[in-house]
Amino acid sequence: MGFINSKIFIITALLGVCFYTVSKAEDVTASMRNFVKPQYNEKTHLLEYVITGTDAKTEGGVIEIINARIEIIGADGKTVRAVLTSPIAFYNQTTQFITGDQSIKFESLSFDADGIGFDASQAAQTLHIRKNVKLVVKSTEDIKSQFAIGKEFSEDTGKVSDTDIEPDTKGVSK
Repeated sequence: MGFINSKIFIITALLGVCFYTVSKAEDVTASMRNFVKPQYNEKTHLLEYVITGTDAKTEGGVIEIINARIEIIGADGKTVRAVLTSPIAFYNQTTQFITGDQSIKFESLSFDADGIGFDASQAAQTLHIRKNVKLVVKSTEDIKSQFAIGKEFSEDTGKVSDTDIEPDTKGVSK
């Protein structure tokens, strides 16, 4: 009976060491200079975006990027369509989510935006600027192309005609 107990103890101890080693592997950090992280589309193998920074530090699946610059590439896999810059950004490699609490500058062919703090999803192609937002629309061509077929875009109001809602003015004196 003592022989079996010692085998169980040895197996349990070995499993504990293995689990401890695996859990510690997730805590590994690495520092890099002149960081470059290209991301390719899994199906087309075309370049989608490139993240660069003067310095970067990984902790688990998150990369802290100093002087972050994200170049968003067009459907051709070559043309830079937009650029996002921030002094510090955090990139989650698993979710492709980029976030930051400092200033942000976003430049594209259709608009530029500045502000403080941001959340960007590369997978969903969304950008949320948290506060002090300044938006400058430069061209409506790209904006028009994003609307669904069958909707009219009015350049003078910027509204989609089939979804406009008129305010209820019943009972309101003029």
